Order: sequence, then C-alpha cells, then structure tokens
Amino acid sequence: MVRLATPQEESATHTEEAALATFASSHSPTIPFDPAFETTLKKLVAEAVAEHIAKITEIAATRALAALDRPSRVLPNHTPIRDLPLPTRIANGLRRMGVRTLGELTALHAEDILLSPNLGERSLDQLRHVLGLIGRSLSESRGTR
Repeated sequence: MVRLATPQEESATHTEEAALATFASSHSPTIPFDPAFETTLKKLVAEAVAEHIAKITEIAATRALAALDRPSRVLPNHTPIRDLPLPTRIANGLRRMGVRTLGELTALHAEDILLSPNLGERSLDQLRHVLGLIGRSLSESRGTR
C-alpha cells in the first residue's frame, strides 16, 4: 500500500527546497566571463584533439599492417590504393589526383603530393610512414604529374 504525503509534509518539502535554492544562489561564486580565456581554451582543446587524431591514425595504420601478418611481404605495383592502410583523407586526395595503384603512388615525388590542394606536409609524413612500413617509398626523381 502506497502512503501519500500529507499537505503539511508537502509544504515542508517545498520550503526546504526553496531554502536550499536560495542558499545556493546566494553562496555560489560568480565567475566573470573572459572572451580571451575562452579563445585560448578553444585553441588548446583543438590542438589536443589534432594530436590525438594523429596518434590514432598512426596506431590504426600500424595495426592494419600487423593484421596482414605479412609485414615483410612485397606488395605488387598493381595493389589498389584502397587496400593500403591509409587515412581516408589521404586516400581520397590520391584518388582525386588519379592515383589508383601502389605503383602509381611510388612513381610520385613528394612535390607531386604537395601540389594537391587536399594534401600537405602532415599528409606527406603519414604517407611516407605507411610506405616505409611496407618497404616502399616515393620516387626520388621528379615525376611528370
């Protein structure tokens, strides 16, 4: 059987809640708004997130290659780019450049990569890392792209 509160008990409960709300509002510290602090905090958070994403990308690439269980295996030149453990952004950038296979990729020079509007220094570093893991590298001579 459920017991209902009496009107006096309900009134006492509301009075206690009101007293607590009044106390909390009169004793809570007021923190002034500082736009410069907010901007600095946003920048710090953005930098931390970018570093975290870079670490995750590197870990994912390393794990993907380890999952192949053949790290010393030489991949043929006709291996599609989509089969490499590349971050999606880099794979999409290479696709936009018309690069479809590992052979086409390794024929490129670093400058060819940097000429793409979607790929920069960080992408180039990640690409070199992944290629190094499979025993490949970009061309040393300037390509025709």
